[in-house]
Amino acid sequence: MTSRRRPPMRTLTGLAGAALLGYLLGHVGRHDVAKASPPASHPPHDLAAMVESAQGAVVHVTSYLSRPRDLPTAGDRSPADEAMGSGYVASPDGYIVTSAHVVSGGAAIYVHLLGRGWLPARVVGVDPVIDIAVLKVEASGLSILSPADFRSVKVGNWVVAVGSPFRLMRSFTAGVVSGMGRSDVGTPSPFEDFVQHDAAVNVGSSGGPLLDVVGRVVGINTAILSRTVGHQGISFAVPIDVVLPSFESIRSTGRPPRRASLGASVRDLSARELARPLHHGRHSPDRSVAP
Repeated sequence: MTSRRRPPMRTLTGLAGAALLGYLLGHVGRHDVAKASPPASHPPHDLAAMVESAQGAVVHVTSYLSRPRDLPTAGDRSPADEAMGSGYVASPDGYIVTSAHVVSGGAAIYVHLLGRGWLPARVVGVDPVIDIAVLKVEASGLSILSPADFRSVKVGNWVVAVGSPFRLMRSFTAGVVSGMGRSDVGTPSPFEDFVQHDAAVNVGSSGGPLLDVVGRVVGINTAILSRTVGHQGISFAVPIDVVLPSFESIRSTGRPPRRASLGASVRDLSARELARPLHHGRHSPDRSVAP
């Protein structure tokens, strides 16, 4: 069948002048996955065994939109009424994790599983704060990916990004963790605590897993920073320890977890602002206050 798609990466202007940001990226029952363990930091000479083991749990997601997109994403050649992304199987009974914006507005959603072909999927729930959606397919005995222990992830660890860039299903690219706790990267969601890495991520990689070198999930690829729409070595993923509670809540209740709100957003002062004299009531690190 002909695959139909919309690029799961949305570009934004901002950050470093004309920089473009591609906005890419459930419950996993504790009984369904292996216990989280520290990610391996030293890659083997050959990743083929890991790739062979992991690829059966990586899916290609196609969403037929209920209404056409008003504006196409730069670099996308897909029809305006289609969306495309990636995801992974989180439990053997058919729960799949992807990015919320991949399935947003979808009238019909299909996923492609290695060895099983195309299967219809329904949306169990979404978490717009971290841009995560949980899908369900009617299948059993599926291969799954297990989470890494994110507390052990460090800058310099080798990682592997998996997804369907430009509809090339189950593509694997390798890199290293470049930074932790990245914020102010310009994504539409309020979440600001990304893993930065340099594994290649492109249009179609939304929702695909970021793995350690033994195939455990470190995070969900969700964004790139680029002047060309394509990969330029700066990719972002939502940490798996942030994603897991959302998986669990959505799978159990169909809703994301409730989060406390401070009622204010806070930002760091720029060097220019710090150079200015402070006057009482004139400016503060607090950017805004909600009632």
